[in-house]
Amino acid sequence: MYFIEVVTFIGFCFLIPLFVVGIYLNSTFFSFLKKNYHELWKSLDSPSFFLNNSLKIQILMFKFIAKKEYLKYNNPRLIKRCNLLRFFNIAYFFVFIIWLPAYTILIIA
Repeated sequence: MYFIEVVTFIGFCFLIPLFVVGIYLNSTFFSFLKKNYHELWKSLDSPSFFLNNSLKIQILMFKFIAKKEYLKYNNPRLIKRCNLLRFFNIAYFFVFIIWLPAYTILIIA
């Protein structure tokens, strides 16, 4: 049982800080869009991290970031922020995808 507790602790040591950083990155990104690209922000259904954050908005944001639609705006600040958000989301996804099955296997075993 001790090994499972260590894996759980290590997993949460990675996931919780990543979650907090993700909240910060997304909320500052939404504010940046609202302030500097109001029309784009509206076309993404006016996202905010807490008040207006539906599945539809998440899908729109995912498409915008994944398809690199931000490149057509040709703004270095926007491109830098979107690339950072894209990299972060991919990294978070892989950490979660690696940790969850490993944790599940350890619990079952």
